[in-house]
Amino acid sequence: MAMIPTDLTIDPALRPQAESLLSKTRKDIQEMEAEDVLKTIHIFQLRLIELTVQNEALRLAQSDAELSRQQYCNFFDFAPVGYLLLDEDSAIIKANIMAASFLGCEGDVLKKQKLSKFISAKFQDAYHLHFRDVFRTGSPGSCELQLANNDVLRIQVSSHTINAPDPVCLTTISDITNIR
Repeated sequence: MAMIPTDLTIDPALRPQAESLLSKTRKDIQEMEAEDVLKTIHIFQLRLIELTVQNEALRLAQSDAELSRQQYCNFFDFAPVGYLLLDEDSAIIKANIMAASFLGCEGDVLKKQKLSKFISAKFQDAYHLHFRDVFRTGSPGSCELQLANNDVLRIQVSSHTINAPDPVCLTTISDITNIR
């Protein structure tokens, strides 16, 4: 006689639904012939094994997805260029470590601040035209800017911006101070 698995756990959120369905099938089983009950048990055992295998495959896929997410986060956060996700008003939604370093702030401090706050006065018009054109046309754009903190020159950067869904845009900033 086959052993009944004891390591099965039912999600507490699903248990009431499972109990309800089980109570409906108990009446059907009581009216069945012994041979039909054995066939039904066999089908349930097969289904249990299938679900166990599927559950393990799902756990592996979830683990792979988590690894991919972590790799993406590392790729984004530790890239050698600054990555910024900006909303349609040029407010920073997310910034990687290099962008935060270029802007002289911690990443969380940057959230909801306008990128223009970190651009020196002499480059404000160029930045606003660049940003507006990317949002209006949907075409990628590039420009050179000077980043400043309280209008003290920090670095000269090359900025590349593309439109993305939601509406947001993705901007990269690369230090070109030593090239100029």
